[in-house]
Amino acid sequence: MNGGVIENFDSVDLVVVGGGPARGGLLSRGMTDWRDPEGFGRLRAFCDSEPSISSVATRRMLYRSVLIVAAKGGLFTDITAGDVVEL
Repeated sequence: MNGGVIENFDSVDLVVVGGGPARGGLLSRGMTDWRDPEGFGRLRAFCDSEPSISSVATRRMLYRSVLIVAAKGGLFTDITAGDVVEL
C-alpha cells in the first residue's frame, strides 16, 4: 500500500499480526530487534560471556523470554519469576 500503514510493518510483524506460522527464529528475531533490543541484548551478552551456557541454551532462553514478552507485553525487564513458572 503506497503511503499506508502496511509500509511500516516488516515481514515479521505481518506474520505475527496475520496469525501466520511465526515460530522459532522468526518470532525471536523480530521481538529482540523491535520490542526490546537493549534488554534482549543484555541477556545475549551475559550468556555469551558465560562459558557454561551453551549456544543452544542461549537460543532457548531468548526464545522463551520472547514468548513471555509476547504474551504479557512490556519489556524483557518486566519478566518476573512467576512468568517463568507459568511458561
